[in-house]
Amino acid sequence: MAHAFAPPTHANGSATGARYDEQRFSPLARLDDTNVTRLRLAWAHDLDTPQRAQESTPLVIDGVMYVTSAW
Repeated sequence: MAHAFAPPTHANGSATGARYDEQRFSPLARLDDTNVTRLRLAWAHDLDTPQRAQESTPLVIDGVMYVTSAW
């Protein structure tokens, strides 16, 4: 549990919204208002839950994506 309280970095944040204050600001220097419109979907995954909605925000920690799903 100690990791859950450690301040996240841009490479390994353990909070949705990029930081604990939920600002969703990207510290990436190569991403700015002149090139953000060129961003495209890199991949997608069907969670195969047609009867229930998926409304959570995934977390990526140490290269592993964690998601929740409907029961």
